[in-house]
Amino acid sequence: MSNSLDNWNLRDLNANERIEDIHPLSARARSLLIRNRTKPMLKGIGFVNVLGAIEMLEGLEYHHGNIVKITGALANGDNVSERDLNHEAVAYINRFGQFYYFSKSVFVNTVIADFAALIPTISKVHAVPT
Repeated sequence: MSNSLDNWNLRDLNANERIEDIHPLSARARSLLIRNRTKPMLKGIGFVNVLGAIEMLEGLEYHHGNIVKITGALANGDNVSERDLNHEAVAYINRFGQFYYFSKSVFVNTVIADFAALIPTISKVHAVPT
């Protein structure tokens, strides 16, 4: 695996759309990555870090979608295991934590001085008393 974006064949699947019009958020992030492929921070390990964060967003969206489906089915009285909901919730929280720790990484802090201000809800929920 190469740590350079130049060695990956990634296409912007939303090339004709403005960044702010792209949904879901993970697709917007992927398009933003590809559109900024020449930025120095995306050379070397930076690209791998950002791509990993985008995959974390995709995971959050995936598990959120499953939680919505399962809770909808439960609300309709369908025969759905609450255990499935519990597993999805735990998986969502795990991805949530992964994204939090990516956000407070040395890599991110070299680019964004006060990451917590940009993710106040995650920072508040994830805050661990010292």
